[in-house]
Amino acid sequence: SSGINAELPLRPGAVLPLGAEKGKSRKRSHIEFGFRFVVMDGGVYVSYIHEGSAAVRAGLKYGDQILRVNTTYCTGLLVGQIEDLLRYEKVTLLVRDRPNMKLYTLLTDSQNRFGIRISDSEIVEVVEGTSAWRNGVPTNHYIVEINNQNVVGWSDTQLRTRMAEAAAEGVVTFALLHDRAYTDSLKDIGANLLKTMDHSLDFTISLPYFNLDNISWNPSSVFGTKSKYQNNAIKNT
Repeated sequence: SSGINAELPLRPGAVLPLGAEKGKSRKRSHIEFGFRFVVMDGGVYVSYIHEGSAAVRAGLKYGDQILRVNTTYCTGLLVGQIEDLLRYEKVTLLVRDRPNMKLYTLLTDSQNRFGIRISDSEIVEVVEGTSAWRNGVPTNHYIVEINNQNVVGWSDTQLRTRMAEAAAEGVVTFALLHDRAYTDSLKDIGANLLKTMDHSLDFTISLPYFNLDNISWNPSSVFGTKSKYQNNAIKNT
């Protein structure tokens, strides 16, 4: 047995056992488990998840904070010390579920847009009067998940395509990460490595559901008058 618990949902404080791949030597590194990490502001954060790896099957996600490796807590440890803790055939991680990410649930407008403009995955503009504006979506943040799917490393074209697909599903939830945390976490992850980042859909977390048939609403109160809305041309999505 590989010791991987694929049924374990990711929740704050979840214990994630990572089993070694068959044929590997006993001494190994975190890279062989399929993930990389970075130390930021005294915390240890997952910065990369390799597609199809033991880390994926265990439920580890980009942005998770690793609190403990086996019985050793990570607070105050150096990178080399943490790497030494991960050089075993099987490790158990205590993680906090993506503490630096902000979640925003948005609806599209009559033109199937959310009201944000992106550049290289970063939100650079929020259009007044739109769902993004009403929900307080910030600029200077990067889109890292759409409906629980990791989109780190995707081009803007890929992001817009995923947004359109998600909009057709109804309510859309974005996970955003501040620009400093985003750039710091990926500073040692090259373009080629990003191509192998796990982008599988996560079905362990239920998406919010709204029955729009039972909601009474006034379109003018949501979108404003027609002339005012047309003046607020949405440049993206």
